[in-house]
Amino acid sequence: MYGVKDIMKITGYGETKCYRIIEKLQNQMKKENPNVIIIGKRIPIQYFEKHVLGL
Repeated sequence: MYGVKDIMKITGYGETKCYRIIEKLQNQMKKENPNVIIIGKRIPIQYFEKHVLGL
């Protein structure tokens, strides 16, 4: 799971922008799978890499 500090290192964005990215990805993930359990302000590594980095 990536937290805000991890995303800050990867993207070079500030803390506030990274929290917005996490929130947006969590909302998107919740729409795709309503039964998903979201843990704090973290996002699964694979989900982040697929949707943000295109890997």
